[in-house]
Amino acid sequence: MSAADSKPPAPEPEKASRTGKHPKYSVSTMFFHEYTLEDILRSAVSAGCDSVEFWLETPVFWVNEMPKDYMSNPDTAADRYLKELFGRFPQLSPITVHTPVLDLNPCSVNPDIARVSTLWARRALITAHNLGAEVLTLHPGRRTAKRQPGVYDYLKLCRYLDSIDAARKELKAKAKTSPEQPAGGSAGADVMVAIENMQPAVNALLTDPGQMKYFLDGGVCGYYNNYECEEKPDDIAFRYLRMNDMLPVKGGNGNGNNGNGDNSDSRGCENEPLCFTFDISHALAGAGEKTTEDAIRYIDMYFDKIVNVHAGGTQSNRVHLPVSQSPAAREVLKYLADCGYKRHITLEIDDLNLGKTLTLKEKKEFIAGEIGLLKAIFEG
Repeated sequence: MSAADSKPPAPEPEKASRTGKHPKYSVSTMFFHEYTLEDILRSAVSAGCDSVEFWLETPVFWVNEMPKDYMSNPDTAADRYLKELFGRFPQLSPITVHTPVLDLNPCSVNPDIARVSTLWARRALITAHNLGAEVLTLHPGRRTAKRQPGVYDYLKLCRYLDSIDAARKELKAKAKTSPEQPAGGSAGADVMVAIENMQPAVNALLTDPGQMKYFLDGGVCGYYNNYECEEKPDDIAFRYLRMNDMLPVKGGNGNGNNGNGDNSDSRGCENEPLCFTFDISHALAGAGEKTTEDAIRYIDMYFDKIVNVHAGGTQSNRVHLPVSQSPAAREVLKYLADCGYKRHITLEIDDLNLGKTLTLKEKKEFIAGEIGLLKAIFEG
């Protein structure tokens, strides 16, 4: 499929208001994992970035720089340290934030691992709010066993998303009464929560465009109240909804029979809609870069939901390669450009794929080259 084919609709008006003339070119802080957070931010500016994706797990910060009281009170810690640090680099505002994922799994069969995974995601949301971030990216987790995910795994994912949504509502309510604005201004009061598509694997969730629709188009957890249910007995999400008495009812408030026979919504589902972090490398991985069809389908189906793009290539089962080494990734980015995409584009590149260990200067020069390539695609 080429960019000359039919394109998705333009972003909704309220979302388009956050876009600029060109995308915000960004890099994951993990690419500079050997360095302090201040060095990373300075390097991003030097390389021509106008945003960063902040991973709390960025090693030097995670191990050495994180305020001691962060885990007990991330609100206070972010106000005191991170807010001041990011405030020195207004060129990178607004940033995006990625929830912690290493050693974590919100869909784990171990309840302690699932609980801690959710706790860290909520902490990341608070940090994103305090830093005025536009986007918080979530991973959906995976089935613990190396087997295809089933209803129980989707139930875990829905509970995870419900918990994040509850935390988001708490922050929005607090923002209405707080005299202090987050670092990025009022945008921080409404961080867009975006779920990411995953690389195909036997136990992975959300690895193709069809699986994403129940979370981005509605149906699961009552994320959209106007979902019109059609019986799909072989569909995982449908089976989950039926088992938990959450089937949407036409004309009702959202998601199922409350036990009183009137089909009203006993949960009061008013969850915020999810946005989408589109990972190009993950989308290409299933086809081994032989075709961009799946990646293009994500764009065609969910263009107006995409608020962050992870840019990188795939080759021989390796993911997160440089865009400059991936014709398929460049083709997908060109399609996004032709569709009018103007939000965050984050270089997510594994430095182990570069063939040698780079110095800080070499890393800055490498990212500058990749940013130049992105600008050539999106700005002509």
